[in-house]
Amino acid sequence: IANTTISIPHPYTAEFARMWISTHGASWAEGHALHWGVHRIDDDRLAGYAGLSRIDAQRRQAEMRFWVGCGVQKHSDATECAQTVVDFAWSRLKMWRIYALQLARHPLAGRVLSGLGMQPDGLVRKRIQPEGQVEDVVCWSLVNDR
Repeated sequence: IANTTISIPHPYTAEFARMWISTHGASWAEGHALHWGVHRIDDDRLAGYAGLSRIDAQRRQAEMRFWVGCGVQKHSDATECAQTVVDFAWSRLKMWRIYALQLARHPLAGRVLSGLGMQPDGLVRKRIQPEGQVEDVVCWSLVNDR
């Protein structure tokens, strides 16, 4: 997951996971981010993650992030998770724009974003990642026309 996801360090340790999860309450209370763990009804394990980060209430936009783990239906589960986040952003947060960043070398993420109706805004070439990798990133967005 970390290899094809922006902003997740590799290796991803349990200590890092605990530290990251401990920030969720404050992030939501301050209005900066909202995080959901994805749990399959038919399975008793974490199947993925979906959330909004960089919530900008004044400009009514946020960045959507998601991933699904091994042993799940990658495309359909990821699409369902991401669509739920978009619906929440429109209905509960009254956002006008949701955007997402996709590693150019990860086309499945692009198919999920396209399936949500997102449009590619452009390519950011040679974006530097936290782990020191240099990667091309596709920027996507969806505007609430409701």
